[in-house]
Amino acid sequence: MNHELKFIQEKLDTLITKLDKIQSRLSSLEINSSPPLSLQEAATYLHLSVSRVYSLVYAGRLQTLQHTKGGRHLFSKEHLNQYLYEK
Repeated sequence: MNHELKFIQEKLDTLITKLDKIQSRLSSLEINSSPPLSLQEAATYLHLSVSRVYSLVYAGRLQTLQHTKGGRHLFSKEHLNQYLYEK
């Protein structure tokens, strides 16, 4: 009987770990629920010129959500705030 209880406890521990990961991801999605910002909006938010934002992106100092072949960049407020915090 002890072997069965140990097996059940291990399975419960695994489930709890997985649920914690799911909860963490859901919390992150709730925080990031604001719509993405365009390049111009990001520049305004950061109080920088559009060309300065471009240079930060290409230098790897500012992360984008999306960069299409047409050159369109989309930014999350979380990434912009992270840049401001690290600045």
